[in-house]
Amino acid sequence: MKNKLLIRKLLDHYGVVIFMTLVTIYALFMDDIRILVFDMRFDDAFNGLTLVGMILFTLEILVTSYAKPEYIGSFFFYLDIVSTITMIPDCEWIWSLIVEDGGNASAADLAKTSRAGRVTRVIRVIRLIRLLRIVKLYK
Repeated sequence: MKNKLLIRKLLDHYGVVIFMTLVTIYALFMDDIRILVFDMRFDDAFNGLTLVGMILFTLEILVTSYAKPEYIGSFFFYLDIVSTITMIPDCEWIWSLIVEDGGNASAADLAKTSRAGRVTRVIRVIRLIRLLRIVKLYK
């Protein structure tokens, strides 16, 4: 019981909250910034950072589930899971293993890409809600 209380305090510590807020901001905006600003030679570095972010979010979900039993099954529990899963397309290392399209684009593939763009906007809203949760914890 004492371990859970200590972990709860650590999770609610302002340093941890600020750090996870920065990771969330990275997850929200950095893939678009990477595409717009950086050359392809930096993709591996960004993929590595995205993978680290996914690992951090997964650890946060697991540790919070252990320390805060009321978290499991709550709105924020599912929100955190969905927002972490939505980072998979941002990490080309993982996404290329899932998709494996070989680079051949047909009209059907282009239509799927268009629909994916709409889905991406919804995903960003979900991640933004996660950011609002973190801001709520900070207050």
